[in-house]
Amino acid sequence: MKFRKILSVALSATLIASSVSLSAFAKETDKKYDYVALGDSIAAGFGLENSDGTILTDRAVCVTPELLADPIKEAYATVFGKYLEEMGQANGYTTTSTNLSAVGYRANDVAETIMRDGFVGQTAVGILEGFLGKGGSAPLWQYHKIFNEYLSEAELVSIQLGGNDIILELFGDMSSQDNKILSTLSSTLLMILAGFDSNRAIQYGVDAINKAKDSITYEMLSEAAAYLSELDFNKYIDASAANVEKVVDAVRTVNDTADIALVGMFDAYGNSLVYDEQVRDMSYVVRTVFARAAEELTGMEIDVDDEEEIADEELEAKTALLSKYTAKLQKLSNKVTKYNKAAADKLVAIISDEISYPLQYMVAGKAVGKAMKVLNQELDEIADRKGCIFVDVYDISNEHNLDPHPDAQRHKEIADIMKTELSDIIISKMTETAVPEAEKVTLSEKNITMTAGTTYQLNAAVAPYGTSQKVKWLSSNKNVAAVDSSGVVVAKKAGTAYITAVAENGKASVCKVTVNKKTTVLQTIFKTLLKK
Repeated sequence: MKFRKILSVALSATLIASSVSLSAFAKETDKKYDYVALGDSIAAGFGLENSDGTILTDRAVCVTPELLADPIKEAYATVFGKYLEEMGQANGYTTTSTNLSAVGYRANDVAETIMRDGFVGQTAVGILEGFLGKGGSAPLWQYHKIFNEYLSEAELVSIQLGGNDIILELFGDMSSQDNKILSTLSSTLLMILAGFDSNRAIQYGVDAINKAKDSITYEMLSEAAAYLSELDFNKYIDASAANVEKVVDAVRTVNDTADIALVGMFDAYGNSLVYDEQVRDMSYVVRTVFARAAEELTGMEIDVDDEEEIADEELEAKTALLSKYTAKLQKLSNKVTKYNKAAADKLVAIISDEISYPLQYMVAGKAVGKAMKVLNQELDEIADRKGCIFVDVYDISNEHNLDPHPDAQRHKEIADIMKTELSDIIISKMTETAVPEAEKVTLSEKNITMTAGTTYQLNAAVAPYGTSQKVKWLSSNKNVAAVDSSGVVVAKKAGTAYITAVAENGKASVCKVTVNKKTTVLQTIFKTLLKK
């Protein structure tokens, strides 16, 4: 597809004058189509091969030569690569598919790594060093070389980034709150994002809450519920989209001819709001949990309204309802303090069991899903502005659990959508009409004699007519005669030089240039007198 233009700085006069073909100037004729995927843990296929809920057995922790040689088969980049191979076989092309995605790599990290040798994403380093120990992030140091090697040859680059940027910013914000429930929830969700089994991660959160039960108050729980129900992702979304745009610009710097597909975010939790056959609005979860706690521990009854869901736009009504039940729960709190340790433990167990999963569904389903939708809108705008293709995968099916990493079926769905959106572009390139090869290059002169300090315009004609190949102009001795990109020869000093016009496929023609010394005024007068 591409011309590999390898031009020597100078050619010796002997070589130019000979009949030896200029093979160094020939373009590759192999019909080859290379595809590269850039992304984070989703695109990497993270979680597909975990057997014990840890990332230790997951080969997609980071890109390594071994992973490139034996990629995770179910990851969407690999599945799409199979579709690409079928298209290539139908059109006489050899295709390659390379997945350069990695866990913990945010969009900004990818852009910086492409542009800067030795740069590694700090989030990825933290994950790898935390789980694999010191030195576990060593494979990241080769990313710059790997990225640039594969990207420079690509005909198509897909980018699915941005979600990690948002989620990790949120986790950082949650963990900085002076609220044990929020900090524990942040750690639990981060474990899930890092590849732990969701049940194991939630058990970690439940255990952490139980250990801290003496410091947990109803006010703290109500504050956590209010925080989650009023999350504003807008401050994270714009920064995330800007980082993805930096990745596009970085790829363009390495390869300005490849097609770029921006693969959007999907709604990982869209259907997961259904919990125990009940759509759990945040306020519904809170008041239901404490109604049960009141009944079991104090015999006190707290009315639970019939409404099951409050529209997202009715935030004021939701906040007012939470405040109403917070006041009632305060009264319950005063009574519970009179009970023994066993009763207090039972209350904490009820809170942990009843609220951990629903709360995490809320932060995921009510906030993350919306954020991904808004981010997709911004990615679509970036694609339009940068001449990329936006691939919308928001509505793929989900698994009704908290793990945001797709299973093999969802990876296939992403690959299927990519095939639908990108096939026409790919096949069009594979079947485009070839430009006629240059058969002959003819110069306007074969020999010219010049005086130092003068110029001469050489013209080159490429046959057959209509050939679009450009001509490169070379001089065997620039100190004697130089030539510019349009064929203007500048005589520098006495001597002989060979000016060559070379087409992209190596066809060439040579003109011998003899340069004489520049005559002085006295020499001119003397020659004139001799003629008389």
